Amino acid sequence: MTSLRRAIHAGIAGFPILACVAAASLLLLLYIGWSEVSRVQPRFQFEKLAAQSELLASAMDPHVQAGLPLEQFAGFDTIARSILESDETIEGILVLDRTGRQVFAVGPADLAAIPADSARRTRQPDTIDARRGAGHLQVARPLHNRFETVGEIIVSMPESRLRADIDRAFAPLLPLAVLLATAFPFACAILARRWSVTPARLRQAVLAAFFCAMAAAVMATMIQLYADGVQAKARALGASLGHRLASLIELGLTTADVTGLDQTFAEYRRNNPDIAAAALVVDGIAVIHSDPGQAGQPWRDQRWSFEHGRAIDPLGHSRAFVVLPADAVWSQLLRGIRSFAALFVASALLAAVFLQLAASARGGRETPPARDGTAAASVIHPVFFAAVFIEHMIYPFLPGILQSIVQEAGLGGHAVSLLFMSYFLMFALSLMPASALTARLGARPVMLAGAAAILASFVLLALAQERLALVLAARLAAGLGQGFIFIAVQQALLSQAGIGQKAAAASVIVTGFQGGMISGVAIGSLLVVYLGPAGVIHIALAIAAGLALLIFVRFPRPAMAAPATIRRRGTWRDLGTILTDADFLKAMLAAGIPAKMVMTGCIVFALPIMLGSAGFAQDDIGQIIMLYALGVLLCTGPAARLCDRLGRPKPVVLAGGVLSALGLVALAASIMYGINGGDGASIAMAGAALASFATGIAHGCINAPIVSHVASGSLAARIGEARVTASYRLLERIGHIAGPLVAGQALMLSGTTGAALLWIAAGLAILTLLFSTPERNARPVPVAA
Repeated sequence: MTSLRRAIHAGIAGFPILACVAAASLLLLLYIGWSEVSRVQPRFQFEKLAAQSELLASAMDPHVQAGLPLEQFAGFDTIARSILESDETIEGILVLDRTGRQVFAVGPADLAAIPADSARRTRQPDTIDARRGAGHLQVARPLHNRFETVGEIIVSMPESRLRADIDRAFAPLLPLAVLLATAFPFACAILARRWSVTPARLRQAVLAAFFCAMAAAVMATMIQLYADGVQAKARALGASLGHRLASLIELGLTTADVTGLDQTFAEYRRNNPDIAAAALVVDGIAVIHSDPGQAGQPWRDQRWSFEHGRAIDPLGHSRAFVVLPADAVWSQLLRGIRSFAALFVASALLAAVFLQLAASARGGRETPPARDGTAAASVIHPVFFAAVFIEHMIYPFLPGILQSIVQEAGLGGHAVSLLFMSYFLMFALSLMPASALTARLGARPVMLAGAAAILASFVLLALAQERLALVLAARLAAGLGQGFIFIAVQQALLSQAGIGQKAAAASVIVTGFQGGMISGVAIGSLLVVYLGPAGVIHIALAIAAGLALLIFVRFPRPAMAAPATIRRRGTWRDLGTILTDADFLKAMLAAGIPAKMVMTGCIVFALPIMLGSAGFAQDDIGQIIMLYALGVLLCTGPAARLCDRLGRPKPVVLAGGVLSALGLVALAASIMYGINGGDGASIAMAGAALASFATGIAHGCINAPIVSHVASGSLAARIGEARVTASYRLLERIGHIAGPLVAGQALMLSGTTGAALLWIAAGLAILTLLFSTPERNARPVPVAA
């Protein structure tokens, strides 16, 4: 009892910080799930509305194709009202002629069609146009006679109804998030009395468990909403088929009186490829079936499928059945939640950073300086992650902003690329001065200067309002600030890393960059839908201000002062010395720069073009590229630890080079296979995803170990690790710039069939073979105990 009382007191003592961290993590996950459903769910509703429009179109098409005027169709009111009665989410149905004049209407008097030129449009199968705007979701189904389009059917539902359904489904999850956040400090305190683990690892384990529990609840809610949307489509398709057959019953006919019904059912299934079967069942016998082999057989409930039956006679002896296979339903569900998985990874990375910030805050300013790279990462990682995160938050819409500004200024298209490159140019130019300043002043002043420059860049971007000069100044300031923070973080980690810990310290930079990039792009893409570019920029500005405050509070000068053993040499003279060292040049030209060229040229630039030409959907392309970043993130830490255990980073870098070439070959094969289409599309998608992930793993074996490799060479012993690593970071930017140029030329010569990747893979294999040759001036690297 006393132990429990102590645990409760400990939980109360740590409640403010730990509860806030847990609440921020869990509420972020909840918001991401809600937002993703709000983005995806309209697609299911459009499919349902399209099926309802076909119900009316099936009655109007014979009338229109006979050449009769729309105004003379007599059954609109009956059919339209029956649709509204069967689906309470539909608010109204309109029929317009070719001029847009309203011919028929059922629903609110002020209901109007969304103009096609002002709506957010999504093309649906069979020429149905889906429109979203003015608070409505609408589908427009054209009506054709033998020669031309004579009008269209508009089926509309209020977007507020969709949001209300989503809010109602997610409402129970908000108390769950609050309950878990409240319980988090007490769970940590209680388990600390039972488990002999460090407090940091315990908090990570408990938060991970709570985070996964919340994710499971969010995922279950998403699946239920998606399943409801898919089954609503099945009900609409069943109603459409049933209505066609009910008209025969109303005329006093039976199925035996009408010929060609079996062909009608087969055609109905062909027009709706998601349907597994369509059948007319009379007294338990499938008298007509879309599969001729099943006609005349007793009707059995379809296991592992979703089916909907509609009575077509008053006594219910005859029913029309539509069956959707479970695999088709689950494929749509998995497609919907696949995007959430990427956002889940982003929120998990943010949650880990929140926890590190909490540990830093609880430690106070008296936290002793870290003794090795891994310990330093607990303080430095949140700073670097936040800097990269806020930069990448604006990437989803930054090219569009730059393009509009350039067009407003009346400049040519090349000005957009130059404006975009200004950030990378200033980033590269800032590395050497930042290295010299860090050697003289220590990491803290340089970090503060970098954070101030980043803050200034977002202030300028928020004030720009289409002014080219301010936007250019903002991008230059952002590149300067990111370069300063990058070098200061790198030097702080490497200077405090113990013997055999260089690769682990360098891996913090790689994991921080990849994690910040994944989270920034994913969260930025989500927020811009609801807040617009200006809202995201203001949020980034607030985070930048918090970053500057964090550095000022948590990086006292004594803890982060630069080592006194660093020699002061002329920056450019060092660069001249470095470029004459054969071993450094080999590492840079045969391993470091090629990896950056593959990332920017193949993965970021060429791969989306080739995947798009092979028929991959845009969201699939984004997820394939994100798998590359995830592979880098997951592999960097283990690869760095393996380097430290081996005492030689070179074998790990070599393995990364070989795997990178194989990954490009696999990507090329997937693209070539996907171009064939058909049944190979899913295989091509899986192959491209695995190949992209493997390429990311390969670069995880290169990015941090190659820095450790150059920092462990004889050149570093002569002029200092800080100078060598800063020079390497500067020179590897050549790969970022040259990658798109090389990939672009390869695309021009080989086309978008994937052959360009094969040529690049062959060159990469040759360079890897060159890197495998022995160094001229190798020095042994001590292995960590």
